[in-house]
Parts: sequence; C-alpha cells; structure tokens
Amino acid sequence: GFCSAATRLLKSANASYEEHNLTGKWEELEAVKARYGHPTVPLVIVDGQLIGGYNELNALVRSKGAAAIR
Repeated sequence: GFCSAATRLLKSANASYEEHNLTGKWEELEAVKARYGHPTVPLVIVDGQLIGGYNELNALVRSKGAAAIR
C-alpha cells in the first residue's frame, strides 16, 4: 500500500526517517490524523511540517530532489 511505497521512497532517497506503526492503535491514529488534519495514512512529516501522504512525498522528491527530505 501507500505506507510501504512511502517507506521504499524514503529508503531509495537515503533519507533519515522515523516510522510509527499505529496498526491496531486506532485512538492514537485518529489523534495524529486530527492533529495534522490529514485523513489518510501515511502521514509524512518533515521537520515538524506535514508534507501529506505518499503522493505528496513523491511529488516533492520529483520536483525538488531527494535532498528535500534528508
């Protein structure tokens, strides 16, 4: 799915990242989604700012290069 795709993209860009798997932690997941105002997963956050999901992450890397997420 999109979470796995985001992980692959981050790895291929040699980006340093921290993954939080909230599978089965519905209350925590809903709280994070509400905090960032993003209804789906993954939630990609760079330097405390929500980038969006996989599609937004992919667009960022395509437009600005891998350095944008390192």
